[in-house]
Amino acid sequence: MGLPNVSEPSIDPRAGEQRPFTEEERAEIVRRGNEIFERDVRPTLPPNPPNHFILIDVNGGGWEIDPDYVAASDRLYARFPNACGYARRLATRWVEQWR
Repeated sequence: MGLPNVSEPSIDPRAGEQRPFTEEERAEIVRRGNEIFERDVRPTLPPNPPNHFILIDVNGGGWEIDPDYVAASDRLYARFPNACGYARRLATRWVEQWR
């Protein structure tokens, strides 16, 4: 199952706004985020990484790490304005998805 490309956001025609993710889309965001994390991010981390935030664009594959969530988010969106994101803390299981 694929996600809608965020360059073409899913709009609810009745409300004129982006609709929330379906459960299937949320699961796919987490799957892609974990895949990118394991493939591209984890190999660059030290053995005991600091408890920083990692934000990943699951469509473009870009990512940012920072102890400040907002700073990492700002940098990711500066590089990928239409990011479909996945966020987690490096030393915990905390996860978030957003559009």
